Amino acid sequence: MLLNNGISSSFENYCRRARKTVRLHSCWNPPPTVGKADHPLVRSFSAAFESGGSGVRRESISGLTEPYWWKQKVSRWRGAATDAESVGDGEVWLCAGGLRAAGDDRDFYRSFTHQVSVNGASRFLPSESDRRLQSIEEKLTRKEAWSRQVQLAALVCLDRAYGQESPVPLHVPAPSPTTVETPLMHLEFTVARESIDGEELAELLLSVSSQDPSKPCLVEDAVGSIREMVEPVVERWQLLPGPGNMLVWSTILSADVIATAKRAVELGELPETVAESGFRFAVRAHYARAHSLVDATVEGDPVRGLCGTWFVPTADPSGREVCPVCAGRYEDLE
Repeated sequence: MLLNNGISSSFENYCRRARKTVRLHSCWNPPPTVGKADHPLVRSFSAAFESGGSGVRRESISGLTEPYWWKQKVSRWRGAATDAESVGDGEVWLCAGGLRAAGDDRDFYRSFTHQVSVNGASRFLPSESDRRLQSIEEKLTRKEAWSRQVQLAALVCLDRAYGQESPVPLHVPAPSPTTVETPLMHLEFTVARESIDGEELAELLLSVSSQDPSKPCLVEDAVGSIREMVEPVVERWQLLPGPGNMLVWSTILSADVIATAKRAVELGELPETVAESGFRFAVRAHYARAHSLVDATVEGDPVRGLCGTWFVPTADPSGREVCPVCAGRYEDLE
């Protein structure tokens, strides 16, 4: 049986549960957990207990039975873990840790055994704070997994939409530990393909219709995770009005994204090539009125380019891509 691992607050003052490391990569960078910390004792603990005990020989700490404690050893580090009923059904926690000092009162196991024998084990077991953080961490992990599932489903729909003319629907439920009947939102993927001078141009129309007005942030997160995966440069997306509360996002698909979608269908999981970074802004050179640029460069104030975009002139524009709208209006002025 797989065990839910944890580390109590008494271990190096940490109070977050050590969880099974799942191959998920967050697009919104959640806080790291102690279970994923780069510490030899934590790594040893995870390796010993995440497998459910298959092929792992465990050694108990002599003289301690309420609860039983398992030794955790790696290099000079020593730890105490328990999977007793007092920490929960199907759970195991790393509750204390220290260094080996043979023949010395400072030795971890000698000190730990003495403290448990005299004062009891309660101070080392998971506290209410640990449990609250455990609940928060479960929600973060569930939301992270949900976001990755949304991205995978979006790639499958994108691949299907690229191969047909009709829209491909996707109904997305909110993240939940139980089955959710009512969808959070409806999505539609439509790909319009056109050949120009022998080169194919594929435009994606992503239609978004929220079904739960109480969770606007979840809708925004899901749509954002899809958009940044398909096209991470903000300026390459256009927002179009749709019927009712529907929003329609539009962008041009690159050959790499189309290949990634096909690869996702073949693998049945997100390809490793899916970008890890979030949205970024394209760096373009804009034309603006000369009298505005002087003060703005000195004071750091935003100015309006000929295209209507507001920007702060902080970088040398030479050698950068020139905004095509600004360039056209500049030629008209000349």
